[in-house]
Amino acid sequence: MPPRRALEEAREAVTQILVDEYLEGGGLGELDDITEWYVLSWLVHESDTFNYDEGHQLGLGIGVDIDEIKRSTKLWRKRRGDIKLRGYDDRVQDITLPKEERSNRKPVDPDAISFTIALDAVHAAMHVYAKQGEDVAIDWLKERNFDTDAPFKATLKALLQVLPQDHPEWEAARDLALGRTHDALGLEFTPTDFTDVSEDRAEQTELGDHA
Repeated sequence: MPPRRALEEAREAVTQILVDEYLEGGGLGELDDITEWYVLSWLVHESDTFNYDEGHQLGLGIGVDIDEIKRSTKLWRKRRGDIKLRGYDDRVQDITLPKEERSNRKPVDPDAISFTIALDAVHAAMHVYAKQGEDVAIDWLKERNFDTDAPFKATLKALLQVLPQDHPEWEAARDLALGRTHDALGLEFTPTDFTDVSEDRAEQTELGDHA
């Protein structure tokens, strides 16, 4: 086996171990590679800021060249030698503005009916909920059939597991997974299902720091 291919297979194996060990219910196999990279970045680093080389290597392990997607997705920006992940506020156009007044620097159009990247769909849903409230968000979700969209649900579930619970994006994910939006999506989980998981991971991190 060529050394390059051996390295690729090793990266893929490590990635799968992380998913199996730390994410309940799996589901990442249903996701596009870009969404998977975002989720795994949070899982591995537990922060929106981390070393560029490590983030780049993680991407290669699942077949994503993060430099190639940087401009089109606005998913991350480089700050000194680090990657800074972008949240939905930095990526989704303002749905309350007329189209001609929206920023064309933000790649996610909340008026789109379908999304090729699952994270874009979830980020758009977070934006709609935050800007226009639960009732509008429910209609928006139903119009796009997200109640039967497995990648959408898997992304939302994964974010609830990997994001810190004091992070604004976790709170946005929580809002989508509670109350009437929870029912509209037909979710089989709630944010509280993952509270203990998050606490366990935090304790493991603290133990590692003191080892």
